[in-house]
Amino acid sequence: MHAMTHALMSSTARWDKLGIVATSLCALHCLLLPLLLPLATATGLSLLVSASAERVVLLTTLIFACVVLAHGCRHHHNRWPLVLAAVGGALYAFKGQFGHELEPMMVVAGASLIVGAHLWNLRLCRHCAHHLGDAEPQNSA
Repeated sequence: MHAMTHALMSSTARWDKLGIVATSLCALHCLLLPLLLPLATATGLSLLVSASAERVVLLTTLIFACVVLAHGCRHHHNRWPLVLAAVGGALYAFKGQFGHELEPMMVVAGASLIVGAHLWNLRLCRHCAHHLGDAEPQNSA
């Protein structure tokens, strides 16, 4: 495989994996918020479990996903991972609109779609890099 193709695949893989970790941590933050609130208040860390902190974490995760997935889309010309992440982000962002009882399920569904989008993007970029590597002339020794 050509060195530049390999570097592109490695870079994309790192960013997608970071996106998966960030999305998972964001989901854990949302799901554990009711348990962390009393502890955070007692320790003076209530800012970390505030509604504004939740919005900042969510927005950061979504912006990161959009940048990484848009970059992948430019290379493999498939925008479905970006669409999948947008749907996941919408579920995440409007989780409260589904009622308090369904909020945890919306967080899990939204996070799952975003993680799935990163996994799909990773697979598409690997496939694209594989074909670019195959298209190069083979040197025979």
